[in-house]
Amino acid sequence: MLQLDSPLWQFAIQFYQKGKNAQLLLALQEREGLWINQWLATLWAAKHGYELPNKPDDMLAQWHTHVVLPVRQLRQKMRDSKLYSQLLDLELQKERVELAHWYRLASKQVSSANWQERLTEVWPNWQQWPESKALMQAVDAN
Repeated sequence: MLQLDSPLWQFAIQFYQKGKNAQLLLALQEREGLWINQWLATLWAAKHGYELPNKPDDMLAQWHTHVVLPVRQLRQKMRDSKLYSQLLDLELQKERVELAHWYRLASKQVSSANWQERLTEVWPNWQQWPESKALMQAVDAN
């Protein structure tokens, strides 16, 4: 069973809403194709000593591709619609399930990598992103 109100969910909401983090992550999503939930899950796992696969399992990849992304694309097309806020809520619900899947994948084995090393394993050039310095400061402050 998926744990929707997991420590990962609480971390993701807190981190995303703090300062300019949402703006920075959304810019990376647009420019680099960053999967924000994967980035947040990887960061959370590394900071808390969990191992997380570099790539999602098939179920998680299918959920992202066939559920989250279509809702996001529809919401983006409907910016001026009365339905926009409802679509935004729906997208957030789908992302919450997605983070519950990432939480399920987190191994109880303690990871020896620090969070910067772990992010580099998944995104080798992440420190070259213009937003990386601000995100590193936000992570350290969190």
